[in-house]
Amino acid sequence: MKLLPYDKFELTVKLPAWEVQKRLLENVSERKFFSGMFDEPKSFKGKIEETTFKIYRNIWYRNSGLPVLHGNLEECESGTKITVIMKLHGLVQLILVVFCGFEIKSLIEEGIKNYSFEFVFVLVVAVIIFGGFWFENRLSKSAFLELFKDEIIVANQEDAPGQNTAR
Repeated sequence: MKLLPYDKFELTVKLPAWEVQKRLLENVSERKFFSGMFDEPKSFKGKIEETTFKIYRNIWYRNSGLPVLHGNLEECESGTKITVIMKLHGLVQLILVVFCGFEIKSLIEEGIKNYSFEFVFVLVVAVIIFGGFWFENRLSKSAFLELFKDEIIVANQEDAPGQNTAR
């Protein structure tokens, strides 16, 4: 059982890993204070390496529930397998664990009858962050899949032979 919000998905595209990396580089800006102010804003911010990436959606508002997409590129027979794990930012995870841990400890020591305002506050903050994560998770996954939509369409058409796709 996972206590913190977490999502994982895999995608196989008929592109070599270097081309997937190139596509990511075209759509991800570096994490800089001024990125997007003077150049055209990109879909994501983060860091791309040869076979891994750590990115998050480029949004104009602040959301502590914004998932970070930790990805891995792996060459396979049919192209490149992209594995993405979506998690909360590490600092947000730490804050949630520490605050919730202290509140659970005090709840156990003081009993359920003496729960405090702080416990309710931490519970509300946790629910807001979890809700923000699942809201942003859906948007981040859609934005990431949009980067490879042409390859996904082709793969879906090849997976369903004999079906008439023209309408």
